Amino acid sequence: MKKQLDITILYLAQAISLYFCTFGLPTILRSEGVSLEKIGLFSILLLPWVIKFLWAPYVDRLYIKKIGRRKSWFIVMQFLTISLFLIFSIYTPKDYTNYIFLFAFLLSSIAATQDIAIDGFSIEQTKAKSLQWSNFCRVIGTTLGSMIGGASLIALYKILGWHQITLYMTLISLCICAYMFLINENHQNEEYRHHIPSLKSFFSRKETRILLLMCLSYRACEGLVMGMQSSFLIDSHIPLTTIGIVIGTGSALIGVCGAAVISYLFNFYKETILLTILALIRGFCYFSLGFISFYGIDNQIFIFGIVLLNMASRLMEMIVLYTIFMKFSSKDQAGTDFTVLVCAELLIYILGMSLSGFLAANIGYSMLFTLGGIISIPGYLIALLLLQKLFPSESAKPIILDR
Repeated sequence: MKKQLDITILYLAQAISLYFCTFGLPTILRSEGVSLEKIGLFSILLLPWVIKFLWAPYVDRLYIKKIGRRKSWFIVMQFLTISLFLIFSIYTPKDYTNYIFLFAFLLSSIAATQDIAIDGFSIEQTKAKSLQWSNFCRVIGTTLGSMIGGASLIALYKILGWHQITLYMTLISLCICAYMFLINENHQNEEYRHHIPSLKSFFSRKETRILLLMCLSYRACEGLVMGMQSSFLIDSHIPLTTIGIVIGTGSALIGVCGAAVISYLFNFYKETILLTILALIRGFCYFSLGFISFYGIDNQIFIFGIVLLNMASRLMEMIVLYTIFMKFSSKDQAGTDFTVLVCAELLIYILGMSLSGFLAANIGYSMLFTLGGIISIPGYLIALLLLQKLFPSESAKPIILDR
């Protein structure tokens, strides 16, 4: 139980910084009259999360022996996070608009680096049969982080002001840092000392190459739909307040419940079966959104039911996919292997989102969502064929290599 709490707190740490940079801060700056051109630049803050695989081998390779392989990184990164929040608190956003983007980019890069070490820690400290629960802890930590670094920050800004809310973020980060010193890192696998982590090592292994193709094919359709889902709700004349409450609170509650259910189902079903169920749910949601848009259905309960089911299924997919990624990540370079796969997944998602607006403007929401549903079918089938190479039969155990 202590290890699950450790993992939850660690994912909470990086999620606070991520959502502060990508959600809370842009919203506050816009409310202070910062131009849309400058707000648009904040999308670049996701760049470190897309390219963090480039320095992941160094996170696997370099560490302070007395502190621990993973602990060295997430504690140092947490101290840097605290320092940046203190810098943020000195002036109001208007006083240093020209510099705030740089500080936010540094904070996002620190959180991305911290995430590499945390992923490696989760893989190394969790038994293979319990990896799904490690990812469930990820969901809880990330959800709480989005609320603290995003939703609560925005809600408290007008009440407390910039100085107070940034000190509030500093205090929370300081408490998390204090807890990090209480985390014990078990060195169950000492062979990594004789291995030099590298991207070359990742691409030299057949199973990781298969996983890379699998995650690209399975996730290829999602950015197209998710990129325009919020815009579709607004254009359906649903009040913005309603969207915020239902999507913000509803998706968090349903998502966590769904993640708990899918984690429990690992006790009875193989990964391929669970992914098949989720692919069917995803296809149903995409085609349903296309149907709603085509026929102009305005029943908010029906619309939000489909949207929330879609968002919950995405979190459940994350549990299944990330558990598979973790099972096949080498203990010699767990942070690198897992990070490459997650970066590829995020990249294909962002590419889909970048195309979604253009497609929606030219073919409409109904055709866009239907197209997403159509693409999801071959995407799933290709992913299933690739997974069957890793899981040869339902009765066979996956071949997990240590090197």
